[in-house]
Amino acid sequence: NWYRIKANNTFGSPVYSAIALVNDAEKIKTNSNASIAIVSNVVSDGQVKVIFSNQQKGKYSLIITNALGQVVKQSQLLIDNEFFTNNVKTGLLAQGNYQLTVINTIGEKTTMPFIVK
Repeated sequence: NWYRIKANNTFGSPVYSAIALVNDAEKIKTNSNASIAIVSNVVSDGQVKVIFSNQQKGKYSLIITNALGQVVKQSQLLIDNEFFTNNVKTGLLAQGNYQLTVINTIGEKTTMPFIVK
């Protein structure tokens, strides 16, 4: 189905958005119970425990960035089970605030903060 949005500008005149294709929501299969979570956001043993629930099988990218947004570690992970746990090794990261970004098979990102003590 093709749609566009009609709105009124600040002068009360109608304006229209670009025309966009919208897929039928009933045909798109999504899992509202899907989640990715860090077990504890304080890391003291050199690894971040990440739990994947109801995720699609496939290759995931894991990216750790520091407080300045600089990438300090990257890795890939193959998920082959609906429920999956992985320990992401943080290596010798200095104490401070970091973020773990997980990119799934279709490019969706989940970003979670954690602290290295």
